Amino acid sequence: MSKFKICALILSLSLFNNWAIQIPLSRPIWSVDIGDVDQNGLKDIVVGHNIWNGTVAPSFTVLYNYMNGNFTEADSSFVYGVPQEHIQLANMNSDDLPDIVSRYCTIDESSEYVRVYYNQNGMFSSTDYTDYPFTGVNGYIKLRTCDVNGDTLGDVIFYGNYGYVWAMVSNGPYQYLPLYQGNLFSPQDVTCGDVDNDGRDEVIFADQPLLIYDYTDDGWQLISEPYINFHSKVKLGDVDNDGIYEIFTLEIPPAGNEFPFRIYKLINGQICLMYQHIYTSAGGLQVFDYNNDGLADYKLGRRLETNLGNYTFSESWLTYPDFESTGSQVEDMNNDGWLDMVFMSGDNNSSYLIILFGDGQGHFVEDPGVCIEDITAHDQIGLQLKCYPNPFATSSHISISGKEKTSDGDIRIFNVRGQLVRILNFNSDVCSVEWDGKDQHNRPVSNGIYFCRYVDNLRALSAIRLIKIK
Repeated sequence: MSKFKICALILSLSLFNNWAIQIPLSRPIWSVDIGDVDQNGLKDIVVGHNIWNGTVAPSFTVLYNYMNGNFTEADSSFVYGVPQEHIQLANMNSDDLPDIVSRYCTIDESSEYVRVYYNQNGMFSSTDYTDYPFTGVNGYIKLRTCDVNGDTLGDVIFYGNYGYVWAMVSNGPYQYLPLYQGNLFSPQDVTCGDVDNDGRDEVIFADQPLLIYDYTDDGWQLISEPYINFHSKVKLGDVDNDGIYEIFTLEIPPAGNEFPFRIYKLINGQICLMYQHIYTSAGGLQVFDYNNDGLADYKLGRRLETNLGNYTFSESWLTYPDFESTGSQVEDMNNDGWLDMVFMSGDNNSSYLIILFGDGQGHFVEDPGVCIEDITAHDQIGLQLKCYPNPFATSSHISISGKEKTSDGDIRIFNVRGQLVRILNFNSDVCSVEWDGKDQHNRPVSNGIYFCRYVDNLRALSAIRLIKIK
């Protein structure tokens, strides 16, 4: 079985205006997804390519992360008939490895599919894939992956420009989502996540109206009253640190200089408006917990809004160089505990990725060692957390030493996106607890980096990084 050709050389990374690491690519970038493809504990990058100057571009490129801005490149030698606007990583076959989910069509565009390339210990083969043909779907197709039935396997939502929305659910059939009966629309944006705390992803559609769908034994059910307003972009984040996503939306009007930004929460089946602000300018919307306080912040262009709690935000401006970008993603790319930014950029003559490293203070810099504090330094009252073993495979013993804890304290486990994974109440006599590597729904968490925090009266007083491995 032939493997993708691996470029032996480490990519030569240049500095962009002395602030950013720049990764040049030979083909136009159309989409990016990030995940630990080779299971070495570092986030890798998968790039979906566009057609360039009338020629058909290779399908995707995998950039393997070897720390501090060093990557090796592997790419496919075969072609797609369509640009890869929404390349996705998801575990599609129960092996806990992220597979590549893409859109595929024949050169003559007579047949179109969802194509899944299976991860083979960090590699991919041009012969190891499964095609799922689109059934009754017309128009330009976009993809989103999720887990709508709670089985940890990837499901696929695909939607087009004629109001069609379909789902491919693991171990289930294609199913049509009956969007807003009697008034089908073409979604401007789609996202997925657990907004009702049932352990399964819901599918949220943004346009007019805002709709939330849940997957049940009886098929797709609309679980919210439609919220009538215009929505161009939709993202998810935990605003109030309760372990349940809120819904962030941005309206981009066709004309005018007002850009309504809104935050919603699903309460008893109702989409409730919790926060609204009208901006006179806006860029791309990104939601992430940049300072690891458990509260989701958001970015609009260079504008960074820090969550202060109780749906209040403090505005600052990001300091990074001017460049033309078509989108960004946020992940911890160097395992320092702080989220970094990965931008797509380029034009018809050049194409590249830009990585800006975060320091947890709202700064994004070129050097991953600059202004980066060890997370254990954030001990405010003389407490010290210890985890053993660390890294761990099945469970880890968490203990506290130093100043006596109060009765209100507990241990909270977060993932690198700042999402609450588990709350642990530990023994008040010995100040210790065992984490079994499972989330609040008793499901094993994936391998990777987590943050263990001692929280007293909703204040994070001490923290330590914890790594789960196979």
